[in-house]
Amino acid sequence: MSEFIEKRRELSIQEYEFMKHLKLFTDDEIHGIKTKRFQHEHKVERRAKELPDFINYIVYENNVLELLAERRKKLRVYSGRHNLESGIFNRIRTLYKRAMDRFPAEYRLWTHYLRHCEKHKLETEGSRTLDKMLNYHGDKPKAWITAANWEYKQMNSMERARHFMFRGLQRHPECRGLYVNFLQLQLQEVEKILESSEEDVEELMEKDDSPLKRALECLKVVYEHYAGKDRDLEFFVEVLDSLKPCAVTREFGLTVLEDMKRLFAEKELMWNTLAMLELNGSHLLKETSEEKGVKSESFFKENLEGCVRVYENAVKSLPTKTMWSYYIDSMLKVNEDMSSQQKLRRKVLGVAFKNAFETGYLEEDKYVQYLKLLIHTDKPQDSFVTDVLDKALDAYPSSVKLWELRLIYLGRKQESSNEFDGVFKQSLAKCSGDVLPLWVARFQYYHTHPNHSDRLEQTFKDAINQPPTISKHFQPLYLDFLTITEDINTARKQYRQMQRDCCPCLELHRKMSQLESIQAQPNTDQWRLCHENATQYFGTTDPSVWIDYIRFEKEAGSPKNMPLIFERAKSRLDDDLVAEFITEYELLRNPLV
Repeated sequence: MSEFIEKRRELSIQEYEFMKHLKLFTDDEIHGIKTKRFQHEHKVERRAKELPDFINYIVYENNVLELLAERRKKLRVYSGRHNLESGIFNRIRTLYKRAMDRFPAEYRLWTHYLRHCEKHKLETEGSRTLDKMLNYHGDKPKAWITAANWEYKQMNSMERARHFMFRGLQRHPECRGLYVNFLQLQLQEVEKILESSEEDVEELMEKDDSPLKRALECLKVVYEHYAGKDRDLEFFVEVLDSLKPCAVTREFGLTVLEDMKRLFAEKELMWNTLAMLELNGSHLLKETSEEKGVKSESFFKENLEGCVRVYENAVKSLPTKTMWSYYIDSMLKVNEDMSSQQKLRRKVLGVAFKNAFETGYLEEDKYVQYLKLLIHTDKPQDSFVTDVLDKALDAYPSSVKLWELRLIYLGRKQESSNEFDGVFKQSLAKCSGDVLPLWVARFQYYHTHPNHSDRLEQTFKDAINQPPTISKHFQPLYLDFLTITEDINTARKQYRQMQRDCCPCLELHRKMSQLESIQAQPNTDQWRLCHENATQYFGTTDPSVWIDYIRFEKEAGSPKNMPLIFERAKSRLDDDLVAEFITEYELLRNPLV
């Protein structure tokens, strides 16, 4: 082992000499690079080799490369690249090859190497790796896709890309991803031919051996070959998404579109795809000036109206909650951009929601979205909002989100506290699981009604005796409330009681500590007690409570207590947390600033 390390060390001597000669690194930095490389070499040469050792070495060398680039730019030194960068590139390539030979089953290793080749423009090197990668990973369709895309995009070789795609389809004849990727490559090839050719499309199509003709023929063959399979709708959606406005491929696109409409008329996703094509002004549905890149408000209006018509036909043909959800989601997306046609955008969304509500096909989350829109308008229509809430809760009686909205709406309407509490109790009886939002809604109601301060305090008292998810949320808030409405002594008394009677809550101790810290004359003993309690309950699983305690002693307490707390923390913390704690402690003692 040592002779290999020594040999590679000798080969690196020239690199170090050039680093020093060009003044890109200081002597100390060069010594550090030597030491690091020596450590990495020992790890990759030991008998029991491990992949992370190779990866870490490669990462280190890449970091050296990046640092070299920064230094060259900063110092404006551009000579000696062959002696420095090429040596590092060779080392990285050698490490990758050794790792791939040793751990060929690690697919990520091969893809990492290809990314390295792409980043540093080593296209030929990457291409030579593909066949070897496929010998080990030909069982993975994504490996064939990676190989084909590399040859087409990096090597500009459609022939090699087709070669890998056909081989991949032989191994995986049912894989949708391979067919879609093949078709996408062919479509890109058609675009490339049209852009690079000086001849008209008609002239290209007249030639029997025209590259354009061959690409279109291959496109048809691959598509028709998939026609014999058990096709799924996602295949058609992905292919249509790949099509760009192009007269030459329009016929192919129309074939795909008609096949999709014929085969999947009973699928909601098919109708949604048609609607999206309308909204985007697809060249497959109509030939407009948008194909030439011309866009205007009139085209948007026309496209949106066409999209809505498709959805209206869809919900008649397929009156399902899923179909209505697609419709509403699309209209919500349309309303994300209000730069133009604001009234039209709002109108189509309102119509979609209202019609879905009236037909009874709203999903729970859509009821929630609809109610939020209705409630948070400037002048909500009370009778209609109430009607929607009633029907929503009839359909989903145990929905926490819907009951929460009912409570929020009652608060906005300034309903009486008795009515509010009645609905609150009803919601708790109907719902299960996490009902914290209902308690928060009750808190907000009384928080915004100053004349009910007694009921606000009762809300706190009720909440802190609930299960942990609710209790933990309200414990620190109650301390805030008592400090503001009473005084710090009342808050301290309640803090001790909650600590004794309620479920453990770290935020309770932190809140009390914070309240102690903002007093005009902080009581150090009371303040320290908060940290002591936090470490008592959470000192085995959370290093931060010890760091907070030590920071308190350093900044506001007694710094001489820091070493004692440090030793207590080490003995109390779980073993796997001690190292993290020690690091934080050292940073606290000796900041890096």
